[in-house]
Amino acid sequence: MIGIQISGKQGLDRWIKIIDILQLDACQMVVDPSIFAGTKTRFHYQSIFEQLKKQHHIQKIFLHAPDHSNVSGESRYHRIRSWKTLRYQLQQCEEMGVDGLIVHVNLRNPLDHKNLYNELSSVFYDTLLKTPLLLENTAYPRASVGCRLDHLGKLADQLNDWTPTGICLDSAHLFASGYLFEDKEAAFQLRNQYSQLFDRVALLHVN
Repeated sequence: MIGIQISGKQGLDRWIKIIDILQLDACQMVVDPSIFAGTKTRFHYQSIFEQLKKQHHIQKIFLHAPDHSNVSGESRYHRIRSWKTLRYQLQQCEEMGVDGLIVHVNLRNPLDHKNLYNELSSVFYDTLLKTPLLLENTAYPRASVGCRLDHLGKLADQLNDWTPTGICLDSAHLFASGYLFEDKEAAFQLRNQYSQLFDRVALLHVN
C-alpha cells in the first residue's frame, strides 16, 4: 500500500487529482489542532475522509497529531497531560473513521517501565479504544525514548493494553538517531536486532 501526505490548507482538490493520477490507496494528513476542538470541524473532516474512501478508492487514512501533542514531558504532571490529550484525540479519530493516529514520542529520559505503566493506567483505566495509535520514532538525542528503538518497543507494548499500538518508522529520523542501514545487509541486521519492534511497524515514512 502506497500513500501520500496531504494538507487541507493547500486545497483538497489538488491532492485528490494527485491521488487519482497516481492511483494511491492511502494518505496521511498533518492536522491542525482545531480538528479536535469543535464538532463542526470534525464533521467537516469526517465528510472529506468518507469522500476519499468512497469516491477515490483510498483504503487507509492516517492523521498525524499536531506537533504540540508529542508524548513528552520531564515531569509526571506534563506526561499525564500528554496521555490525556492522546486519549481524547484517539476518541475523536474513532468518531471520524480514521485508520490510525501518528504521534511523536519525545520522552527525554527513560522511565522506569513500572512507573510508566502506572501513569498510563491512571489515564486509560476506563477506556478501551479501537483506533490504532502509531508511535513515530524521533531524531532527538539517543537519550530520548522516542529515538531508542528498544524503549519505543516497550512503550508500544504497554500502550497496547488500551489501544491497538503500532510503529510509524521514519527512515530519516532513524538515520539521524545513529541507526545505520546503508545497504541491504545492514538493514536486515537492524531488522533482526529489533525484530519485536519491526513486527509492529504499520507505516513507513520514506525520506
